[in-house]
Amino acid sequence: MDGSRSNGFHYLYQENDSPKEKIETIGKNIYGAGAVQYTDTAEKGLAGDADFTGVGAKASWITPVPGGVGLMTIAMLLMNTFERYLEA
Repeated sequence: MDGSRSNGFHYLYQENDSPKEKIETIGKNIYGAGAVQYTDTAEKGLAGDADFTGVGAKASWITPVPGGVGLMTIAMLLMNTFERYLEA
């Protein structure tokens, strides 16, 4: 493949959608869910990467990542995991 053609991939949701909106879009469009229900614990977990108020006493600096962890972070995590596997 020469890279000049698109494979047609696209996200179902908008990049700036909240995590909850993304989950609901996937649930409805992929799995045919009529609605998505969350437990109280799950609802709290959708707040983002960190509880900024809770970590304020422990962290000198914190950088928010809108929408959660990005593709580069995921790629580096997978690469590091694979490298550790090869070393084992």
